[in-house]
Amino acid sequence: MLNQVLKLFTVSNLCLLVFDYLLTFEDEVSTVWTCPWSIGLPLFYLNRYLPLIDETLLLYFGTGAHRASKCSALFNTSLWLVVIGANAAHTIIYLQTCALWQSNRVVKIFLLLLLVATLVMSVVCAALQQVTYTFLEPWDHPGPPTKTAAGCRLIVGKGYTEYTYMMVGISQGFTIGLMLYKGVQHVRQSRSPWVIELYQNGVLYCLIILALSLMNAIVPNVPSWATTYANILGPFQHTMESILCSRVMFVILKRRKSPDRPETHSEDLEGSLGVFTSVMDSYHTEASSSAIELEARKPPPNPTSLRWP
Repeated sequence: MLNQVLKLFTVSNLCLLVFDYLLTFEDEVSTVWTCPWSIGLPLFYLNRYLPLIDETLLLYFGTGAHRASKCSALFNTSLWLVVIGANAAHTIIYLQTCALWQSNRVVKIFLLLLLVATLVMSVVCAALQQVTYTFLEPWDHPGPPTKTAAGCRLIVGKGYTEYTYMMVGISQGFTIGLMLYKGVQHVRQSRSPWVIELYQNGVLYCLIILALSLMNAIVPNVPSWATTYANILGPFQHTMESILCSRVMFVILKRRKSPDRPETHSEDLEGSLGVFTSVMDSYHTEASSSAIELEARKPPPNPTSLRWP
């Protein structure tokens, strides 16, 4: 039976997701709902809504007296929803970082390899993990025969998910370094609030996910912590991925739709913005790519001539 701490953390994660959803619903309506349909929209919705579903399943997982077959179905469904939602968030951050580096193919290929490695690792580990878990019937426990256990009773076999968290941690570590390196250049060119907010949200996402990934990789291997905390940090990481990644997208899309956006910008950063938002707006993909190629042939912009709001 799931312990009381895990149940409380599951409720907390769900409340946090719902609270953030209510806070940012207006941003979603004004920035995402008005975008033409493209590959970026499914990524956003998978990252935004799947955590709400899988946290609800986890909450139901820990209540009532469920048969072992039902517990297995609930667990496997929640597990694969986490895999899909997490990889959608990783893809969005990958696209953002590639956009910031524009035409640097080495960086793009390197990040793509990390993204593919993380995807493959998460799928393989999830497939291995679901066959190592065993669920007991509600009456299979010590005590009076008439008493049933509340929630699903899970017997954990060998853990594989920590390998996924290790890969995510490695990926986020490199992403932080690449973001900070490019961010210093952009912030020096402009002190615009949206530029600072863009990098703050991007770096904050990577730092938090890096810290949680390291904890999720370490805790299951510490006997005194594994029993209580191993199943708590994973869902919390998935929750934070959804919340922080959505906020990164809102910052960029708000800028795209800003009515007071100046006509003259820092070519480097505005070109990067066009590359990223072209994923959300299929009408601008071709134009954005052409603009980047032209800007790459120009000398670096003079910071003293930049005009920002």
